[in-house]
Amino acid sequence: ITSSGYWSVYRSQPSYQAVEVGHYLDHESCAPCATSRSVPPRQNLSTPCPYAGGPKTCDLRGLLTLTRAAPDVALPGNAYPTLVNVTLGLFDGTSASAPAFAAMISLLNAEQGRRGQPPLGFLNPWLYATSRRHPSAFRDVVLGDIGATEINICDYGFRAAPGWDPATGLGVPQFKALRAALPSAASKPASMADRLPAETEAPSLAAFAPGASALTLFSVGLL
Repeated sequence: ITSSGYWSVYRSQPSYQAVEVGHYLDHESCAPCATSRSVPPRQNLSTPCPYAGGPKTCDLRGLLTLTRAAPDVALPGNAYPTLVNVTLGLFDGTSASAPAFAAMISLLNAEQGRRGQPPLGFLNPWLYATSRRHPSAFRDVVLGDIGATEINICDYGFRAAPGWDPATGLGVPQFKALRAALPSAASKPASMADRLPAETEAPSLAAFAPGASALTLFSVGLL
C-alpha cells in the first residue's frame, strides 16, 4: 500500500486543523524527513507548483504553516473480505478503506437520525474538534513513514508522530467513541468558512505502513 501525505500548493489552511498542524510542526524536527540513507537531511526543499499563478516551484517550508495539510484520518488498508458476484476476495487500498469509513459515517448518521438530530454533513471540523475533546476517538499512530513506493524508497517522506501527522492524520477512527461523541442540536455549529471549503477533490490515500492507508476528506466524496 503506497501513497502520500502533503501540504497543498493551492488551498489555504482551514481553521479547523490549525492547532493540530501547528503542534506537529512545533515538535517535528524535519518535515519532510530524509528516508533514504543516500541523501542528507535538507531544510530548503522545493515542490512543483506550475498552476499556482507564480513561480514553477514553491519553497516547501513556506507552505507548512499556510496551506491545507493532509491526510485527515487513517484506516487499515489491505485484506478486506469482499463479496463480488458470489465470489469472495480480498481488496486493498482506498477501494477498501474508503467504503469502510463511509459505512462508519453512515452508521453515525443513522444514530443521529434515531436521536432526532441532523446528519453530520461536512465532517472535518467535527473530526478535529472531537479529537481534541475525546482523544480516545482516534487510535494514534506514532511509528512509520511514507517514504516508500511499491518500487523503491523515496529520498524524503513524512513521519508518523504523536497527535496529527502528515502520514496518518488524526489516527484510526474508533466507532464506539465517535458514536458517544456525536453532536447534539445544542452543539456549536461550524463556521460557514469551515462548512464550505474550496476543496473539491476525491479522497486521497496516504500509506504509512504495510497494510495501512490514510484518507483526506473533502467536501465531496465520503460525506
